[in-house]
Formats: sequence, structure tokens, C-alpha cells
Amino acid sequence: MIKIQKVFCLLELKWGMVLIGIVELILCATLVGLSKGMHVNIVYYLSTTVSILHIIACVMLLISVAVPMKELVIPYLIAGIIRFIVLLLGVIWLVIYGMRHEIFNYQPIHTESVIVMVISFIISAYFWVCVYSWFKKLGGSTPID
Repeated sequence: MIKIQKVFCLLELKWGMVLIGIVELILCATLVGLSKGMHVNIVYYLSTTVSILHIIACVMLLISVAVPMKELVIPYLIAGIIRFIVLLLGVIWLVIYGMRHEIFNYQPIHTESVIVMVISFIISAYFWVCVYSWFKKLGGSTPID
């Protein structure tokens, strides 16, 4: 597995976790607000549930910076995997939904939503690898700074 020593090649892992935790808190809180207007209730409830779980995991990640326990990082890693699955299913659903309705001249593919979800997937994957590196560092014998 890939291990990262510095987040964005600038920040030590410890401070990178603070940055990741704060950025993810803001993004997840925004997602909950944006998904409120969606037409399909199941998508709203799923994205809200995943976002709330991810917010809790981000708070635990921030706590792991002050109290270096690798058990506090595990919820973020699990929530990240769940988020990957939900994002992937969301992209697939939007493409299939858009293609099906485009045939009947009903509604075009939601290109902007697909692009945002793919970018979110890529950023989330990088953040997940950074947090995994933090998890390995907390479990190892190297000093934390």
C-alpha cells in the first residue's frame, strides 16, 4: 500500500490530518445542504446518512491529532470506503438515468453532477491514502511530531 510522508508535498502528516479533517467537515456539511433539493428521496437519505457518518469520522480524525490513537482513525477509513461506493453508485445511477431519459427526450445527462462526483472521488481517494498513512504512523514506532 502507498504511504505518504507529507500531505500535498508540504505538510507533515499531523497537520495534514487537521487540514483534511476541516476540509472534509466543510464539504460534507455542504453536501447535506445541497442534496436537500434532490427529487429522489432515497438519494437524499443515503447521501445525508453517509455525510453525517463521515462528519463524525472527521471529528474523530481531528481528535486523533491531539490524542494519538489509531482507533480514532479507523472510522474515517471505513466511512471513506463507504463514501467511495456511494459516489461510484451515484455516478453510475446518474449516467444510466440520464441516458434512459435522454432517449425519451425527457432530461439530459447531469454532466455537472457527474464531473463533481468524479472530482470528489479523486480527492477523497487521495485524502483516504493520506489518512491511511497517518493510521500506519500511529500504529508504528516512529515519532509523531
